Amino acid sequence: MESTVPNFEIGMTNMTHTVPIAHPSSKLRRLVYKMSSEQEEQVGVVIQNNKHIPRVIIFLNVVISPIIGILMAIRGNYDGKLSVAGIVLRIIYFVLFLIAIYFDHRFERIERWARILPKLFGVFLLGFQLVGVIPRYDCKQDSWRTCI
Repeated sequence: MESTVPNFEIGMTNMTHTVPIAHPSSKLRRLVYKMSSEQEEQVGVVIQNNKHIPRVIIFLNVVISPIIGILMAIRGNYDGKLSVAGIVLRIIYFVLFLIAIYFDHRFERIERWARILPKLFGVFLLGFQLVGVIPRYDCKQDSWRTCI
């Protein structure tokens, strides 16, 4: 019985392919760079951009968001209720994100609105949550966890 596997060694001895292998840290650096949505300056094109906007977005995601998560987790773990402080901070987080994206002129108008609409929807949903949580909010002096 003959083998149906093609023999690739014939006539391919002169062809060598070199594939550049990128260092993992450079891949991570590019990923973080893309996540912060920074764009490199193009040759011959001056990009008028505020350099503080990407830093604000990174600060919101790296510092503020985990603090909100910790507050929500502490209160939820204690008595299963939502944290009023966490909800208020999350509303502030979304509003700051809305402002940062609105003033970020690196993106076209339609792309900015595509980034703004989910944040705006989040503010409305959190507003509804806050309306439901405030009447049931109680801060007992014997446990600090009820006050967050």
